[in-house]
Amino acid sequence: MSRFVPDKYKRNRVEVTISRNLSDIICLKMKNNLTSLASINEVVFNDDMSVATVYVVHLDKSKTDALVSFLNKKQGEIKTMLAKTLDIYKCPNLVFKKDDLYEKASKIDDLLDKVNNEKMQTLEDLKKKKKS
Repeated sequence: MSRFVPDKYKRNRVEVTISRNLSDIICLKMKNNLTSLASINEVVFNDDMSVATVYVVHLDKSKTDALVSFLNKKQGEIKTMLAKTLDIYKCPNLVFKKDDLYEKASKIDDLLDKVNNEKMQTLEDLKKKKKS
């Protein structure tokens, strides 16, 4: 018996639909100051599409951790609202995680700027340093 593996186009289509619907649910339908400035950056399924990992961030970086814990506490309620908007057989379980992609990208940009702004060292420069 083979495992059910959805094709990548269906997976992508469902991920985008869930992302859009979750954004509406979290930002508009949940009446909370914490969720009004939330942003969903990505939704990723596991292999059999039973668990959706939702990467979220708050526009105020200091509130992101509180937002993630709040959403994980309200996960059942959010899943119920999401299931009403989807036309799929089974709504996936939701796991909310902090999205640190922008922080990682910022660190990489800083490193690249540092490398680009440094003077290139020649072999002569290295020899002079070694003699000193």
